[in-house]
Amino acid sequence: MARASHAVALVGAALFLALGFMAGRRRSPGGLLAAGTGGQADVPGLSLADVVEAADVAIIGADPGGAITAWNVGAERLLGYSAKEMAGRSLFDISPPRHRAEAMELLARALRADVVVDRAVALTRDGREVLVSLSTFPVRDASGRVTGVGSVLRDTGIRVAAERERARLAAMVEASDDAIISRARDGTVLTWNRGAERLLGFQAREMVGTRAEQVLPPDPGLRANEAADTPERDGTRQTETECVTKDGRRLGVAATFFSIPGPGGQVVDVVMLRDISDRQRLERERVQAVNEALRLAEVVHSTNDAILIRDMSGVVTYVNPAFERIIGWPASRIVGIRGLDLAAGDERARMAPLTARALSGEPFEAEIEARGPDGRTLPVRISAFPIRDVDGAQTGIAAIFHDLSEEKRTEHERREAARVSAQLAAIVESSHDAIMSRDMEGRILTWNRAAEQLFGYTAEEMVGMTFEPITPPELREEAAGFSQRALRGEIVRAETERLTKDGRRIAITFSLFTMPGPDGAPAALGIVIHDVSDRKRADAALRESEERYRLLVDTSPYGIAVHQDGLIVFANAAGARLLGANSPEELKGMDIREVLDPVSREIALDRIARMLGGEKGLFPVEQTYVRLDGTTVTVEVTAAPFIHEGRPAVHVVALDITARKKAEAERQHMEAQIQHTQKLESLGVLAGGIAHDFNNLLAGIIGNAGLALNELPPGSAARDTVRDIESAGLRAAELTRQLLAYAGRARFTVEPVNLDGLVNEMAHLLEVSISKKARLVYDFAPGLPAVEGDATQLRQVVMNLITNASDAIGDSPGTITIKTGAMEATREDLLRSYVDGDLPPGTYAFVEVSDTGSGMDQATMDRIFEPFFTTKFTGRGLGMAAVLGIIRSHRGAIIVASEPGRGSTFRVLIPAADGVEAAPVPEAAPAVVTLDGSRALVVDDDDAVRRLTARVLERAGAKVTVAQDGHEAVRLFRAHPGDFDFVVLDLTMPGMDGAETFRVLRAIDPAVRVVLSSGYGEEESLARLESTGAAGFIQKPYRPAELLEMLEKVIRG
Repeated sequence: MARASHAVALVGAALFLALGFMAGRRRSPGGLLAAGTGGQADVPGLSLADVVEAADVAIIGADPGGAITAWNVGAERLLGYSAKEMAGRSLFDISPPRHRAEAMELLARALRADVVVDRAVALTRDGREVLVSLSTFPVRDASGRVTGVGSVLRDTGIRVAAERERARLAAMVEASDDAIISRARDGTVLTWNRGAERLLGFQAREMVGTRAEQVLPPDPGLRANEAADTPERDGTRQTETECVTKDGRRLGVAATFFSIPGPGGQVVDVVMLRDISDRQRLERERVQAVNEALRLAEVVHSTNDAILIRDMSGVVTYVNPAFERIIGWPASRIVGIRGLDLAAGDERARMAPLTARALSGEPFEAEIEARGPDGRTLPVRISAFPIRDVDGAQTGIAAIFHDLSEEKRTEHERREAARVSAQLAAIVESSHDAIMSRDMEGRILTWNRAAEQLFGYTAEEMVGMTFEPITPPELREEAAGFSQRALRGEIVRAETERLTKDGRRIAITFSLFTMPGPDGAPAALGIVIHDVSDRKRADAALRESEERYRLLVDTSPYGIAVHQDGLIVFANAAGARLLGANSPEELKGMDIREVLDPVSREIALDRIARMLGGEKGLFPVEQTYVRLDGTTVTVEVTAAPFIHEGRPAVHVVALDITARKKAEAERQHMEAQIQHTQKLESLGVLAGGIAHDFNNLLAGIIGNAGLALNELPPGSAARDTVRDIESAGLRAAELTRQLLAYAGRARFTVEPVNLDGLVNEMAHLLEVSISKKARLVYDFAPGLPAVEGDATQLRQVVMNLITNASDAIGDSPGTITIKTGAMEATREDLLRSYVDGDLPPGTYAFVEVSDTGSGMDQATMDRIFEPFFTTKFTGRGLGMAAVLGIIRSHRGAIIVASEPGRGSTFRVLIPAADGVEAAPVPEAAPAVVTLDGSRALVVDDDDAVRRLTARVLERAGAKVTVAQDGHEAVRLFRAHPGDFDFVVLDLTMPGMDGAETFRVLRAIDPAVRVVLSSGYGEEESLARLESTGAAGFIQKPYRPAELLEMLEKVIRG
């Protein structure tokens, strides 16, 4: 600290003396040089040390014994010795022998606190003697004790240069950021620089000549009650205090107080103030900055900034040596040159207005590319400010050029290093591996996030600790050995175990290596740890998986094989069974060509080649394999390329799909059958609707024809015409009955039927109805079970089948075989039928009609049961449609087999009725019909049918009331309860239909006798009623006699 204070005092004193000498001892009204005329530029970073080091005067410091302690660049230039050479040498070494006594006396005077100003002779390094102006003064430490002397030497032969130097130094001091204020011993302000103006807000003109006691802090070197004009104050005083600015703010400042000799032997007090209000939180940095400034004072000669001065006319008047070194222009080439332009390229236009501002007294700072004499450019920061004389008049511009090349390179390198460092840090932190480092003593330095996750310890817990918590005790000696190997420069890689925070042992692999320090020597060890516990478990799992796979392959029901170069190299037991081998060994070495079906062999081999070539999507496929016994099997094959024993091979999995193919075919057949059934049902609905409507029309035609025949006399010519009308109506009714039969809505009388007896009864009729070229053969099974059904409809089925067989034989000789029997129909049998596929398996009686006729193709077979489809020129296409409807009504099935040219076979299946015997149906005797005195209510929405029915009943003697719908019938019946002996009611009416009307009538009179009428069959019509209770049913169209017979039965009970 004493040395630092000595240096500060030396610098301050030397500065003031230098300014005094260079000013030619011109004084301000206060008696000393008046700095701080205002308007100078703010030069960031310019310190007192910079000014002294840049001065051309020699400044030398020595201790009380004369040993040299300071030696600036000016001393090097003046005397030729470098600071390194003179450090520690005697001050008297630069004095000629004949003048050493005078020099010793001079030293003694200075140590007595005298300021000595004199001329002397100094000895240069090359032995020359130079006459110098000499100012010697004592240097004190903080306690006031004299610790040495300082001397300022100036070559008296360079007065003009000194004046310029003084002006330059004065301008630089003026541009300082710090407030530099000098005062006389009585406190009167002598100088007030621009830094003081900026800092405190008072202009120099306001403060010079005043005492400024309310503005400036007190000097801590003054003892209590000490007068301000005390001749001496000891050493340099530094303190942190507060000043009051012009606007009343209290400003924190760092204040440095010291005294320097002034011209004429006067002592001048200097106070330097620096704004620390923004830096009080950074006390350490401030102290470091002060220490740095003090250190720079000792090495002030190391400055590298270039300085140029030009007068108001633009003529360059001075450049320092660094200017030539940095910018490249030697002083000899540019001093005295007017209008020197150092800006490169496009920056010249930008610099012109800035230069004009400086010439007008306004400082500026800018970064430019400076151009050297060889055309090269250099990035510099230029700080320009006006130079003023003692009267404040601007005499020129000073410009300081700071080389930014190194800064920019350093900044670039710093940013690049920061970027790389950040990237590396991010990589380390985001790594899945635990990454850590330890110092040479084994203490942990870094511990990344993956290490936290792996071991369970946080970085806060582990940094500064050793690795002992995670090292199993029995492995610590091993770990120490690893560290020793790494410290010898080896990169250690090994697998071992470590402990987690929760006590688990984990398997790890690690890399251990040295990390160099700044000097390249090993400074730490880096460790990268990878958790291989999962891999260990995976290895064990892989072994288990391989064993499971081996077991799975050996026991798999799928055939699994591997072939390589066309030969089987592996097969499992299922594969051997699939190909008919006794063992997998029997297949090894077998050529796959022998396995592939010859028909598809080349296609299969090409597919394998394409797969091995990288083509995707070729499997799975269906193929046919040839077994060892020569039989074939259909398989579904999945294949994939893989490496077997280091060479390409093919892995094959084959599944026997013979059963599946069969099931698929059955499914497709069933779907087709269902679609066909749905189609036929749709046509049945259409046919039933048409038949119903036609029956309503035919009821009127046939009924009116019957009435007309009864009214015409026996000899009338019109009787034949009316009889033809009735006959045509009856034939039309037959067609509608066939449509209803196809729709399953025909009139249905269920009774036990013996199929053998039924066919025997029809034998004579059958022989008459078939072709003369056809031979009829019977094959009846004995003990045939009875079936429940409508014998008339079953006769129509047999008749239609035989008629079709006869037509198929045509004019060629042939045979028609009628066969009866019983069979246990399976699900497969029923699925092949042309009726619903959901019939239950069981015992069915059958009638089979086969012929040796022309046969049918599949397209014809698909349509034979469609209404109005026929292959005969005169056919109506309703015969087979009626057959299907009747069979459907009997919950039966029909199976058809046919091939073109080979005939056809139709087998009709009817469910057997267990324990039921067929009985002959008694024939009804005709009766005379009379309705005299009876009362009838006729209800039908069809006007023709309603009028016809009323006329038939009235002619039979009945009294008739008619209603056109259900609502009218209910109204009439309710209005006349008990007036009607019977009601003839149509079931199909709009609005309130017959079924609802029937229920309402029964609710009014439960004893009412109702005969139901419909164009549909009796079974379907009555099924629409929850319980019948009807007195009878008659299907339209009907003849008058049939209606009267039905009503007579009803009346008679």
